[in-house]
Amino acid sequence: MKITSLYRLTFLLFVAAMVVLSGCSRKKSGFTHRLYHNTTSHYNWYFNANEMMKQTQNQLWLSKEDDYLELLPVYVLPDETAQKGLYPQMDEIIDKCSTVIDRHSMEIKKKEYNKWIDDNFLLIGIANYYKGKYATAQEMFSYCAKKYKGQESRFDAALWLARTYVEQKQYNKALTVLSVVEKDESKDRPKDFLANFETVYSDLYLRQERYKDAEPHLEDAARLTTDKQMKARLTFILAQVYKEQNKSQQAIDAYADVIKQRPAYEMEFYAKISQALAYDRRLDPQKIMDMLWAMAKDEKNEEYYDQIYYALAEIEIENQNIPEGITLLKTSAQKSINNPRQKGKSFLRLAEIYFIDREYVLAKNYYDSTATYLPEEYPGYETIVATGASLNDLVTNIFTVQYNDSIIALAMMDDKDRDKKLLRMIADLEAEEDRKKQEELAALERIQNAVPTGGDKGRGGGGKSWYFYNSSTVGSGFQEFKRIWGQRKLEDDWRRLTKTTFAGGDGTMGADSDSLLAEMGQEKSNVKSLDEYLAELPQSDAEIAAAHNKIIEALYDIGTIYKERLKDDDNAIESFLRIANEYDTSAVAPQAYYQLYRIYLEKEQAGGFVGTGYKDNSAYYKDVILSDYPDSEFAKLILDPGFITSANQRYQAEKAIYEETYKKYNRRQYTDVLIACNTVIQEEPNNNFISKYYLIKALTVGARRDADNYETLLREIIVKFKGTPEAEKAAELLGELNKLKAELARNKKNDDNTNNADADGDATAAINDAASEEDIAMFTYEEASEHFFALIFPKPDGDATKLKSTIGNFNTEFFRNEKLRITNSFIDRDHQIIIVRSFADRAAAMDFYNTFMVNDDILKEINGVQSYQKFVISTKNFTVLFRNKNADVYQQFFESKYL
Repeated sequence: MKITSLYRLTFLLFVAAMVVLSGCSRKKSGFTHRLYHNTTSHYNWYFNANEMMKQTQNQLWLSKEDDYLELLPVYVLPDETAQKGLYPQMDEIIDKCSTVIDRHSMEIKKKEYNKWIDDNFLLIGIANYYKGKYATAQEMFSYCAKKYKGQESRFDAALWLARTYVEQKQYNKALTVLSVVEKDESKDRPKDFLANFETVYSDLYLRQERYKDAEPHLEDAARLTTDKQMKARLTFILAQVYKEQNKSQQAIDAYADVIKQRPAYEMEFYAKISQALAYDRRLDPQKIMDMLWAMAKDEKNEEYYDQIYYALAEIEIENQNIPEGITLLKTSAQKSINNPRQKGKSFLRLAEIYFIDREYVLAKNYYDSTATYLPEEYPGYETIVATGASLNDLVTNIFTVQYNDSIIALAMMDDKDRDKKLLRMIADLEAEEDRKKQEELAALERIQNAVPTGGDKGRGGGGKSWYFYNSSTVGSGFQEFKRIWGQRKLEDDWRRLTKTTFAGGDGTMGADSDSLLAEMGQEKSNVKSLDEYLAELPQSDAEIAAAHNKIIEALYDIGTIYKERLKDDDNAIESFLRIANEYDTSAVAPQAYYQLYRIYLEKEQAGGFVGTGYKDNSAYYKDVILSDYPDSEFAKLILDPGFITSANQRYQAEKAIYEETYKKYNRRQYTDVLIACNTVIQEEPNNNFISKYYLIKALTVGARRDADNYETLLREIIVKFKGTPEAEKAAELLGELNKLKAELARNKKNDDNTNNADADGDATAAINDAASEEDIAMFTYEEASEHFFALIFPKPDGDATKLKSTIGNFNTEFFRNEKLRITNSFIDRDHQIIIVRSFADRAAAMDFYNTFMVNDDILKEINGVQSYQKFVISTKNFTVLFRNKNADVYQQFFESKYL
């Protein structure tokens, strides 16, 4: 028995030795050759590369930050910065898989006998996909799908290829790939193919916001996917898609399915909140309301209270319980401590409600708050800011009208009645000021009582019970502080008129808080005296007329804002009508009449408008304009409907000619520019772009180093076109010129070697120097040419050997496969330059540059030095740079063309 076993062992060892000895050949397809290369490919290289890929994908899931109140992306992918951080892992995967292909591919007579080669090509493609190298990934996936038609990997390759096209927004190509692979129903199709196929299809349509088309694919994907995390995510997205299509009940049911799957707590919480936000009045709200109120009572939801109250508010508003909804929104904003985005959303909803109700002053205040808290990338942020700006202008004008109305009314009153009214007003203001002061004192006392007065009091035990360990309490206190005191600079004795030490030696408020409270009670009142208010009233006829003019201007602006920006015709009519009734002899009266004519004409043409027939129809204001202002532009607009069309055609023609002139200026065709400008200035004084022609002429003269005429033209623009952007620009340029002249005059006085040229001559030289510094025409932009990366640093500020070593470590970590070389040299007497070469084109060079700039680990010391210049440069431009030694000029070129 022992002899038999020994023979068997000897035989196996012999077979193994033969496998090792004969298995190295990749040109023979025998069993031992296939066994060796398949085994080595799988366990020595591919297994480790695939495990590394799985770890990377798991890490992406763990580090994701989802905004559940916006449509979730289907896949968890790195952003551009995170892609750079993945370079080392992905490059190692690529290295391992490339080694398998190079050493173990057994392609004999166009047939591959190593069953792991296709998997390695696929993994190389996936690694490039995560790096954001979509062209290379696309090449790998296409090759794998076409080359290995008999392998299971072709299905995965096709799906990854479709995903790559989607990332590049090549949706038609992605659709073609999916259509082709869908028809392949071979028996070797992977079990999870349909789930992955439907998921990719869902992503394709969602990226295009084609929610109706995405819906059936999401339903199938969520049903077929077996991965727990992905199933919950797809179900959540499906619910969001239902909501986008106003399918409230289906959305609510889908969110309920998410909750049943027991996902991570954050997703579960937002599924509950989203159920409330998907509600519409056709459904019974009670179940959702009960769930939300239960969540509001649960302390573990403390950081989410703002969102809970927001969801409750939305249900109340949907059910037309507007006052209750407003109260809940205000509560939401108050509860929002560490979530400025949600606070901004609550303010935005309040602003929208007040805007719809035409409570514009309140709406303005909430739009201002919204713009403060919401990030600039929030959807519709520009519209929010624009609406807020419109309301700011509106409210400013409303206050102007109210203020001037009141001072005119007071000025016209009997002295005794006027004084009595002012004294009542002063008493009311003093009472309100005292109320606010008492509120401030009470708030300060609350803060004082919350702060421990001993050195170690409050440290022991208590945990979150101590005031400053409780983020909610601290946040509430901070909001109350800001509400009462406003935004204050962080400094000692911020509240005192006379700065003295506020805190005791132990850092607490100490006894000085009592003196602060006393000091607050002794502050000077902001309420003016009777004599001060009387002094503000207009006294003469001229002052009263000036106040009336302010009212007229503000009323017209109010009407225009209502009509043009806020689309509120009724309030616009009220404003224009007051001008027509009370200020019919003013300069803006014809404009007000025409605005009223246009508003009523649009109402009549829209249909359904029925007026009283007295002053509330277009015919009335048409007759007023034609009889009282027959020669005005407004009469021409009424009589000739084509007048505005011909005027617009003229404007467009003049615009096209001006734009062509501007292009010539940018191309430095200065002679042609001066001819065009002089022609328009002399022959077309009413040209819509006349001020712009003057400015281009001035800039052209300045570019041609004619300092005297440059200054003269700038001064002419400021006088001729006062209040225009061109005049403001001219004033800015003139200021810069004057600074140059003053600086040169000082240098001339202190420099014994300065010649006798006058200040204007020096200014001409300064213009020449400035122009040469900005003249980047020596460089050419070539996307497809070979590029270098350059680092320029002052000789005293860096050690070239150390910097090269650091950059070399970075290259090894992030660009190991690029075969980059590093050299250094002096670019001038005081600066050294390190060159990393070379990159095939601009895209490759900028990928290196962007990865370099965001690295705060290996390159921390380099990227933290302000005096270092970093840019990419084509080989042709590099030659020009070395010849001219002017890195600052190239830096301008780089920033304008590459960034």
